[in-house]
Amino acid sequence: MSELSKIYLKTKPCIVKIIIRNADGDLDVGTGFHIGDGLVVTARHVLRHMINDEERDNEVVSIERELDNEPLQIDQIYVHADNRVDLAILETDFNTKPFPQRVVNSRSSRMPFLKIAWTLDEWLDDDFILSKVLIMGYPGIPQSTGPFLVTAEAEVNALIDTYNGPHRHLVISSLARGGFSGGPVISEDGYLLGIITSSLYGNYKPEETGFCVAISVEPLCHILISRKPEPTFLEDDILRKLRRRMES
Repeated sequence: MSELSKIYLKTKPCIVKIIIRNADGDLDVGTGFHIGDGLVVTARHVLRHMINDEERDNEVVSIERELDNEPLQIDQIYVHADNRVDLAILETDFNTKPFPQRVVNSRSSRMPFLKIAWTLDEWLDDDFILSKVLIMGYPGIPQSTGPFLVTAEAEVNALIDTYNGPHRHLVISSLARGGFSGGPVISEDGYLLGIITSSLYGNYKPEETGFCVAISVEPLCHILISRKPEPTFLEDDILRKLRRRMES
């Protein structure tokens, strides 16, 4: 079994599918994942869309864990102070519903969660270029009976800045069609490196380039710090650096 296959099996219990009804009344699927403390990360646009320059909420029809289809309750939604940052954190009851033993292969009493790579924007450099990553999500599959989790091996092809929002973005060698939005980009050592937000676009049309874009984890950390209480899994040295940056 390859290392990425092992990471897939370890990460799968953390994945959540989010079914929403958009403003046109159509059902769409987005991806989320558990990072600990019942917190589920997804892309902001999965939950909210801009319509005629006005942001409107989509209706969440259901949110379920991938491994056992257990429905989750959303207690609170947190977003970045800058609405250009396409990230959201859902406070859920993920932690209060143990997995049946028949669907998990672990004796650990801790609920599964995806560890965050505490990689601040300035630490993303050429060392990451051509490194292998795993992406996961729920793209539409013709003639399938419902949303199915799709996993792909990819690589980091570029680190970019964008005009329409702050923070570094990663260009990934896999086309993230609808349903991958909010899905994790996982490094070779099993850590969250970024969150998928879009495919590459040009002149308002999708480019058939086979690439997608993921935002770095730093803005995710900003949301976690702004939320009270702060999660127990944030490391002290990263907390200090980010607090100073957010206050400056």
